[in-house]
Amino acid sequence: MLHPCPLPTATMRVFAIYKSFPDMRTDEFTFELPERLIAQHPPGQRGASRLLHVHDGALDDRRFADLLQLVRPNDLLVLNDTRVIKARLFGSKESGGQVEVLVERVLGEHEVLAQVRASKSPRAGGRLVLADVLEVTVLGREGEFFHLRFEGDEHVLDLLERHGRLPLPPYITHAADDDDEHRDEQDDRDDHHRPGSRVAGWRSWSG
Repeated sequence: MLHPCPLPTATMRVFAIYKSFPDMRTDEFTFELPERLIAQHPPGQRGASRLLHVHDGALDDRRFADLLQLVRPNDLLVLNDTRVIKARLFGSKESGGQVEVLVERVLGEHEVLAQVRASKSPRAGGRLVLADVLEVTVLGREGEFFHLRFEGDEHVLDLLERHGRLPLPPYITHAADDDDEHRDEQDDRDDHHRPGSRVAGWRSWSG
């Protein structure tokens, strides 16, 4: 939904205060979405993604390329220029058991918080080998996440870019393929962002 917003002046501070909204619960956003309506791949043509235009109590089906026709003077646009981190890694524990790691947060050059899926959770001090070449130490656990350290001198983001795989949402039924990788790499060239600096998501259009 596009809302007109006066442009701030040099002497004015702008605060967004939503006192009129009641408390909300996440279960209020639960709804049925038929699988046939979930796109499994982005459209081949940029700007062809569907766009729902909400205005004056009406709902209009549009295309993302129509956005510039809908913007009015003094509208406020919030742009998300994040990109996908190749945050999923597969490997094994010292015992030989298989593990899947999904990096949720990068804490520094060598440490991350991650989800770890395994038949038996790894313990603090345990070692993982990911993508056949990455040595990882389990430092401990913080709630549902595992605190991991990637051994070596390279920045963890560079390691993920080279050895990781794109994580796709759970409603996408296929594993990340060459088309997904190519789309993300094209976004990198369009946006001039450092690889590994964005969060997971498909974007519809650049340019």
